[in-house]
Amino acid sequence: MSAGVGIADTDTALKLAVFHTIFNVLGVAIMLPLLRRLIAFLEKTIAQPAEDLSKPKFLSEAVDEFPQTIEIAMRREVKHLYDNAVELIVHGLNLHRHELFEAKDIAAMVEASRTQVEFDIDERYEARIKTLYAAIVEFATRVGAKDLPEDVVDEIYNMRDVSDRVVRAVKAVKHLRRNATQYTEKPQGVITDLYNVLRTQIARILVEIGKLDLTDPEDRSSLWLDQERVQVESDAQAPTARSRH
Repeated sequence: MSAGVGIADTDTALKLAVFHTIFNVLGVAIMLPLLRRLIAFLEKTIAQPAEDLSKPKFLSEAVDEFPQTIEIAMRREVKHLYDNAVELIVHGLNLHRHELFEAKDIAAMVEASRTQVEFDIDERYEARIKTLYAAIVEFATRVGAKDLPEDVVDEIYNMRDVSDRVVRAVKAVKHLRRNATQYTEKPQGVITDLYNVLRTQIARILVEIGKLDLTDPEDRSSLWLDQERVQVESDAQAPTARSRH
């Protein structure tokens, strides 16, 4: 083949390059038809390790060595905490996350959701919130002790405070859940309506935060955020008025 393309018999370097090219092309040609079978075999043979949602995904001492990644890692970890919290909050309201984020009429969905979601909220809190929050606070404390620009440290502390609010929201739902379940499993007049209003308001806020998360950062203008806030308040007043009526 080398002679066919004009490579001299004594040019061993080019002849070796031809050999490697042929070898690689043959390897691709042989493996390509078998690729799906190989993937299926590997997925069946090698078990996918279960994801441990209680441990931080993005925070480590290695991140500390690169100041430009500290904010990114912290932001992602707080988002991880929030994602864990949303599951507990939604289930604590006796709702299902996939139904909530697909619902066209949240108030109607909440009113129809009367069955308690069976899960141990205290156990989930210990497993998915408490340990992760402790890691976030520890990371923020460690970063604060470093010689970093003031704006970076302030942003880290702001995100730590956000995670604190997330944790407090979960704790609030833990206390709310018992009464909400007691008074919404069966219609009991005004008190049932009031608890459904409260569940609806919380659910709407979670949905709006979800929309915000899916929105391109460039589109998150102050005006857009104000419009979303007004929409949440307007939606919240509608079920309240209906309950009073």
